[in-house]
Amino acid sequence: MPHNQYMIENSKKANLQLEPELIYTGRVCDAPHWFNVKHSHDFCEILYVSGGAGSAIVDGKNYELHPGDLVILNPGISHEERSDEENPLVLIFLGIRDFTLPGFPPCHLLEKNREPVIPCGEYRYRMDVYFEELLLESSNQVRYYQQITRSLVSAILVLIMRIMCINTPGETVLSEEC
Repeated sequence: MPHNQYMIENSKKANLQLEPELIYTGRVCDAPHWFNVKHSHDFCEILYVSGGAGSAIVDGKNYELHPGDLVILNPGISHEERSDEENPLVLIFLGIRDFTLPGFPPCHLLEKNREPVIPCGEYRYRMDVYFEELLLESSNQVRYYQQITRSLVSAILVLIMRIMCINTPGETVLSEEC
């Protein structure tokens, strides 16, 4: 078996220091009549569609939701969600605050004019794993779960940034980092 070693560049040089505070996690599943009324938050919320189908209305615009989609909701953005009755939505969600990305206001993950629904594409499998582990740790709350959940949220944020770099159709703050 060959020996492989990979040198890791110092992350401080990448100008990205994440210490997000996880406020909550949760899941919606097996609820064909589920809906969430129009509301907003003073923190960032991330929704991940791990199965089923549904829709979201974000700032008055309707979006269809499919497995592998992320919905990024910056603070103050009004939104509502609804499950498809025939193919109920499986939705994992989290609320976070106390993070800053280069070029963004505090607790913002999405550029102002960017569509809030982002398909994960080739990164769907990783998102499935990260979100499931996040739910497992936050629901079991075994010793040191706060450190593990914070690390998982950081990994999710960085992976979202990578996905947005790949899916960015023009010049953006993040595309300069890619």
